[in-house]
Amino acid sequence: MASLFEYYPSEPNCRQCENAFTLLGNAHDTSGSFLGVFNTTRKGRNARGAATDKDQDLLRAMLTSQSLQSKDQLLRVGSFFDIQSNSITNDPNRLAGIFTARNQIVHEMDI
Repeated sequence: MASLFEYYPSEPNCRQCENAFTLLGNAHDTSGSFLGVFNTTRKGRNARGAATDKDQDLLRAMLTSQSLQSKDQLLRVGSFFDIQSNSITNDPNRLAGIFTARNQIVHEMDI
């Protein structure tokens, strides 16, 4: 696959890793798409220097869009690998609170 990134993950050597490879490849492709939009919008504006807030939002989306930054996303990925939710957490509400606090801290650091 073509990519804007220098490296693309190699296909796994074992069948057990195929699901993980699919997830990694999709994340890689999505991030590459956001990077392409970022580069295109900055080039179209002849932008130089620091990225604007909107540019930074694109870069942030490249790292966080559909990543493991919520209880639901973590449990969804766990289910993809057939990991029972109670093996991940026995208190989903507490886990959700932890993600909420983490995301608020990150957001405030961005400001």
